[in-house]
Amino acid sequence: MTIAWTMQSALVFIAIALWIGDVVASLTKARVPSILIIAIIFVVGYWTILPQDFLDIALITYFYQFVNFVIMVHIGTLFNLRELKSEWKVVVITLAAVVGIVITVYLLGQYIPWVGKAQALAMAPPFTGGLMAALIMGEAGNAAGMPALGTLSSICFIMQGFVGFPLTALFLKKEATRVLGEIDKGSWVAEEKKEESEQKKALVDRVPEKLKGNYWYILELCFYGWIAKLLSDFLNTTFNSTLWSTSITGIVVGILAAALGIIDTSPMNKAQSYGFLNWALTAYFMSFLKTATAQLLLSLVVPLVTGLALATVGIFIGSILLGTSKIVGFSKPMALAVGLNCFLGFPYNFILVKECIASLECSEERKETVENHLMPKMILGSVIAVSIVSVLIAGILAPVVMAMGA
Repeated sequence: MTIAWTMQSALVFIAIALWIGDVVASLTKARVPSILIIAIIFVVGYWTILPQDFLDIALITYFYQFVNFVIMVHIGTLFNLRELKSEWKVVVITLAAVVGIVITVYLLGQYIPWVGKAQALAMAPPFTGGLMAALIMGEAGNAAGMPALGTLSSICFIMQGFVGFPLTALFLKKEATRVLGEIDKGSWVAEEKKEESEQKKALVDRVPEKLKGNYWYILELCFYGWIAKLLSDFLNTTFNSTLWSTSITGIVVGILAAALGIIDTSPMNKAQSYGFLNWALTAYFMSFLKTATAQLLLSLVVPLVTGLALATVGIFIGSILLGTSKIVGFSKPMALAVGLNCFLGFPYNFILVKECIASLECSEERKETVENHLMPKMILGSVIAVSIVSVLIAGILAPVVMAMGA
């Protein structure tokens, strides 16, 4: 069937596909990820009515250039140094899980005959986190003339929830049961929340609120995104390399600017634009599926299953080794739940914690105690893994993929 797609009709198709994915995820309480439903719609669409340049027609491909320009800076501003200092144990476990994935999927996986170096490279970053890591590796695969790697990265991101969701739910329930048991025995000691001392007013807070409309926050993103691009170009020229992508420098600039108080935290949200920009990112992500023929998808099943198994083993080893050590002192279920944020991210971890709390047969006071124990650790773990570390890992490994195609 041949359809004369226009920008408007293409955007309507995208909006319907993403809405259907959102509805299915809501009805199934995220047990069926929205990204899976959206991917199925696009794959079937590319097999039937969608042209290869569909996202170009919708102008999503071009809009992504702007989104990618600013979103790394936004991610960097989420990096709260004071919070990380107080919750350093969560940071340690999350980093251990990420390192475990890199070791098992990339360093070991490349020696498995049906995986190989290229596919191991493509899989490692998406398994350490979220959408941006998969996007970066997908673009690297295309730049290297190996679009199948982009498809593999996309599928890794889409499918990891089917392992992450049930395992995380299991360990959250085990941890909740453990906490309730300690409460019954009178041995439970809640974590003390240190009162934050009054902080000095950041420089950016001195700007009158009446001057901070949506355009102010977009100006911040564009300005620091430009600084990140200049820094990337300078470092690559100075060191004659391609290692310093704007994915890395954007996050670094965002972190430093937020720490120095010269950028507002979470500027995309404050500009009321995060939802739309994330919508565009999700739509662009589907571009890596346009070459996903049935034959290609079948050929990726074995490497995908192998990669998922390796990544899961990596998370278990890293989380347990450091998480249950004397220094950190987390229980095994809590350490594993935190490490599995690599397969989840927000809002899925939030939903799983809420479901866990709702399933408890105890007083509301005890439920609140358990939630206060679980929720902060899970949310921070996802910010570290999905929003920050996975992008840095992708930024480091993407040039390796591109060099393979040179």
